[in-house]
Amino acid sequence: MLEGVGIVPLVVPSHVDEDLKEDLSPEQLVVSLARKKVEAVKELYPNDYVLGADTVVYLGNEVLGKPKDKREAEDMLRRLSGKAHTVYTGVALYDPRIEDLRTGFDRTCVKMRDLEEEDIRWYVETGEPMDKAGAYALQGAGAFLIERIEGDYTGVIGLPLPKVLDLLKEAGVKLSHLTA
Repeated sequence: MLEGVGIVPLVVPSHVDEDLKEDLSPEQLVVSLARKKVEAVKELYPNDYVLGADTVVYLGNEVLGKPKDKREAEDMLRRLSGKAHTVYTGVALYDPRIEDLRTGFDRTCVKMRDLEEEDIRWYVETGEPMDKAGAYALQGAGAFLIERIEGDYTGVIGLPLPKVLDLLKEAGVKLSHLTA
């Protein structure tokens, strides 16, 4: 998504443990995970801006993270079928000038279509849901599953660009300095 707006990032996997903490609010959880990802990478690039993000899906008060296997992906999609749920994405930006993190989050409501078993099996067999919170990807074949979105679709994809822009502006970064 960053490349789509002219920013060419260096992508460095953080390999942090994404275990979900049930005692945190959705907002606190995603910001905490985004911070952990930045903390894991910023030591390698202490003079650069480092951006991290994390997304979780909430169905009522239940957290739907990434499915462990196909069976769990199918189960998540059955539970989401025909229902509205909330997608939270936290972002953290390391600012090397002040050696500190700036954080924020996005919240978007998504309504999934009523899914038939055949739809669920087909989608899971694409392999797409296996590393996605809530077992679907809006930017791929999972778009077929969605009936309606209220909010920023880039947050559902996993990087809320308006929030990232806000953090960059707070840090005094001009987009003209980042774009290729």
